[in-house]
Amino acid sequence: MTSSGIRLRLSQAFRPAKPWCALAPRFETLVKESGLQHKNEAMRKIVSDGYFTSEECTVGLAATSGTVYVGLAIPEADITPLESLIANLMNHGEIGLAEYCYGIGNCDTILKGNERALLKALGRRPARILLGEVPDSKNDDSVPPPKGHARLLKHYIGKGAEVFDVICKSLMDHAYVASQLAYNGGGGCALRLESGDIVRAPGIVVEGEPIISAAQAALVGLRANGLVDPGAGINASKVIEAAICSGDNEQAGVAAVELVRSLWPSITLRVESEVNCTPLQPQPRA
Repeated sequence: MTSSGIRLRLSQAFRPAKPWCALAPRFETLVKESGLQHKNEAMRKIVSDGYFTSEECTVGLAATSGTVYVGLAIPEADITPLESLIANLMNHGEIGLAEYCYGIGNCDTILKGNERALLKALGRRPARILLGEVPDSKNDDSVPPPKGHARLLKHYIGKGAEVFDVICKSLMDHAYVASQLAYNGGGGCALRLESGDIVRAPGIVVEGEPIISAAQAALVGLRANGLVDPGAGINASKVIEAAICSGDNEQAGVAAVELVRSLWPSITLRVESEVNCTPLQPQPRA
């Protein structure tokens, strides 16, 4: 299969409405029609051949759904490709990462401290698809990885699932819902665009540090949902209103507010603590 043939099939798998996400059946078709044997071969080729970017890229396989996600750097928000991949998985409600490929060309990217922390917070460390020689094999085992509901990316069952079944009447309601899905009190952020689209996302705090603020995760949502043209800056998304619901981690809330104000200084921004938000009404049953 030629490079142009694979590129065409990529556009059919990673569709314009979800350019950073390929559902399992679509990706499996891409693998088959490209003459490859396994998903990990296609994931490696996507990164090594630079189909999405000429810079560093991450491609990951969700553990249960089999959906394939892309993570790219967002310089305006200081987000690395692996951080955006994890935020992308969390925004889509995935419950684990099975394997991932991260690098540029034939070089595997050396993981940074925050990236290591995110992978460890998953509980079950994903397999890494290598582009060349493994750049580092450090693995901090001094603290055991979290288990069960202490993990990043997990099932929301029982009482926790109620947050999915509510009526959001305001943008702050969306931010509050996102905050209830945040990791370790990372808070939530909701953005309203000129088009009427709303993007909401939870923040991620690991060991007391806001690794990915809710505003950073919302920017990933803008890119991953095709609400910003691929070649345009994040400001081209035409955000007109933002709401931030701060969780238990004060630093995470401050980071989210500062990022929104730096990117869109003239928009309406509402900030509340989740303890001050009114409980939402459940959806009426049929």
